[in-house]
Amino acid sequence: MQFRTTPHYRFVGALSVVIVSIISLSSAQQDSVKGVYVGGTIGPLFVNAAPVDDDFGNHFDATFDTGLTAGGLGGYDFGRFRADEHARAFFTNIDRFRASGSSFRAHGDVQVVSLLANGWYDFENKSSVTPYAGAGIGLASIYVSDIRVQGSAIYGADTTTVFAFQVGGGVTFSLSPRFLIDVGFQHFRTSDPSFEIARTEFKSNLLVFSARYLLRGE
Repeated sequence: MQFRTTPHYRFVGALSVVIVSIISLSSAQQDSVKGVYVGGTIGPLFVNAAPVDDDFGNHFDATFDTGLTAGGLGGYDFGRFRADEHARAFFTNIDRFRASGSSFRAHGDVQVVSLLANGWYDFENKSSVTPYAGAGIGLASIYVSDIRVQGSAIYGADTTTVFAFQVGGGVTFSLSPRFLIDVGFQHFRTSDPSFEIARTEFKSNLLVFSARYLLRGE
């Protein structure tokens, strides 16, 4: 599946519509509920250009199409602090290789599966809109395949597992004491992955839409 680059202003416009709609639904103040929760996330993925060094002495930069991320989570809400485990998949494609001032049309499927333990702090207030911030650490498995330059195949498939972490923040909208929706921004990156014949990096930014439901509350 190919994810073509979409101008950021389209996401900003869509985000504004979503926020206005959610605020209209959550205008009444909700009492917070502590307890176990489950949820899911989805959103666009923006991968930074990555330097690549191969075993043949070549150095070039890879750029990527706008991708997609989706995942599930489960955790516990202690009140102002939340802790959860988050399993997430990332999908993107290599768009171009750039070297020595030249740019070459390229293709390559990139898939990442991460498992992170996260902690979030909620800045509770007297409204149903709660800002939050937090971070997480864990592992990520990075899989690349079908790498081609100018239509010619240069590499098959490879995978590696590396350390990963994220930082981020956003706002939570309480639609009811048990059902909440988040809109947030996260920076996700890994330690530099090494494949069979090349070394690179993975740094990305995510616009995340999440939903949480408290299964058991206090």
